[in-house]
Amino acid sequence: MILTAGPAGSQGAGVSVDYSGIVGLSVVSFASTVGGPLPLLLGTTTDTGSRVENINSASFPPTVGTGLLVGQSHQLGTVTFNKSIDVGNGTFEIRSDANGPTDDVLDLNGNVITFVTALNSAYLMNYGTHPTPTQSPIPTSSATPSPTPIHTPSATPTGLPSPTPTGLPSPTPGLPSATPTAVPSATPSAIPTATATPTAEPTPLPCSLVWPETTFVTKAKGQKASNNEKLTHTIRGNIIEPSSLGDTAHRIPVCAGTEVTSTITDTTGTPTNTTSGSLDCSPSGCAGVVNETEKYQSESEDGKDKDSITFLPK
Repeated sequence: MILTAGPAGSQGAGVSVDYSGIVGLSVVSFASTVGGPLPLLLGTTTDTGSRVENINSASFPPTVGTGLLVGQSHQLGTVTFNKSIDVGNGTFEIRSDANGPTDDVLDLNGNVITFVTALNSAYLMNYGTHPTPTQSPIPTSSATPSPTPIHTPSATPTGLPSPTPTGLPSPTPGLPSATPTAVPSATPSAIPTATATPTAEPTPLPCSLVWPETTFVTKAKGQKASNNEKLTHTIRGNIIEPSSLGDTAHRIPVCAGTEVTSTITDTTGTPTNTTSGSLDCSPSGCAGVVNETEKYQSESEDGKDKDSITFLPK
């Protein structure tokens, strides 16, 4: 499975391979291959007997992995198949999809773009009584995929193409494309095999364990240095890399789905705290669970110090 990023980049993906349409096809081994720009494994990759689900690699840029920039590719994982029953001559499709319970494709900002992602198929082509297949190289999907007509093989196939079948919607140019790759082994019955030996699957720690609750104090960025000392924000939560934040930080990265509280003090009296999101704000501060970008504004009682704090979920 190869993921290629479109113009919005990609933070990673989880996809599935559906082999239920080929009688006698079984899975020998499978693995998600994390590393490089997508070093995180999110959940467990499983074989249900008709599908291999949650083949995935991910990142939390800029703290864990860089993600994929436009045009960059990453191997999400591999599947090794064995065909034990002769199903006769024909072309048999191995589909890829994002229909698993934890499947999705994300852009570099963590937005779900599954519905505009081209998900291609691989094909097992079996013709003749004893064909002599030749192993083909692993294709890498391009950043701007285009439909490829189905090849009509001769009695002795020479490779395993991966076309896009007639009747499926055309892929959207420039968007990530996850493409499964089935390569035939050198057995008389054209048994498709995977492209790599599976590797051990690391189990990543949850963000909240990597970055436990901590307290961080900031003055944020005021309009004038002489007034910026009036408002102080004492923020507690699962803050990502708090040691890298300065005493005027106003964009705070936190673990997604965790609670953050900010206690606000004003040397001139009682501040006014407001939010346009889902946080709860009062004169003493603001708090809430950060599932998406949240922002609140504070103004000192004398009106001379105005701060804006943004929480960025990762």
